[in-house]
Amino acid sequence: MPRPIDLLSDAELQAINRKYEWVTATSDARGRILGRPSPSYVYAIPERRVIIARDSVGLKGKKVVEFGSLEGAHTVGLLACGADVIALEGRDSNIAKTKERCRLYGFEPKIQKCDVEKDEIPSADLFFHSGVLYHLQDPIAHLLRVMPLASEIVLDTHHTNNPTSAYVCATNGRSYPCWIYTEDVRGYKAGLRNFSRWVTLSALVETLKEAFSDVKVARDEIERNGPRATIVARGKR
Repeated sequence: MPRPIDLLSDAELQAINRKYEWVTATSDARGRILGRPSPSYVYAIPERRVIIARDSVGLKGKKVVEFGSLEGAHTVGLLACGADVIALEGRDSNIAKTKERCRLYGFEPKIQKCDVEKDEIPSADLFFHSGVLYHLQDPIAHLLRVMPLASEIVLDTHHTNNPTSAYVCATNGRSYPCWIYTEDVRGYKAGLRNFSRWVTLSALVETLKEAFSDVKVARDEIERNGPRATIVARGKR
């Protein structure tokens, strides 16, 4: 069955692209672009992080909470794989774009405005947590807070190989080596605060092991902004 996006005329699609200030892109059945392919890239549906979740823990029929929908590129992929998705997003403009993208691909996700460092997080079978942790000021405290709420977590985040300082986690009082990342909150794909802390990959893995018996690094590569890993955690302790 054709999706709504595939039935749009070129003029209608161009009008939608002009309506919003997009920073990500997906394509339709004819290869036409919804959004903006630069400075990002065109997201496949499903994109590789969603594929890791699908192949490692499964998505069909699961209640999935997505942290940081941005403009819905991952949201569409999760829904296309059969997940029941609640998307958390901190910016009203991104919520509108997530709704628009999902509608054009034939989906109506549940979207909740949420500051993930402060607001209540719904429980789920799986947390799909991509591109958010490295925007947080106390990433370890955040993980300790959300880990009990899901049976599985797929965590994709930047980390640091060269910490320059350390910080004390507000939850457990432990010190963690970190690197301070500063950004303009008005910037493209920015977080809600003007600085964040990137911790080491080993700190992330060891923290996840406090709640999960099976923690594996599915991917660890150097990207434009630095090291980035995808970690799959399952098997509640």
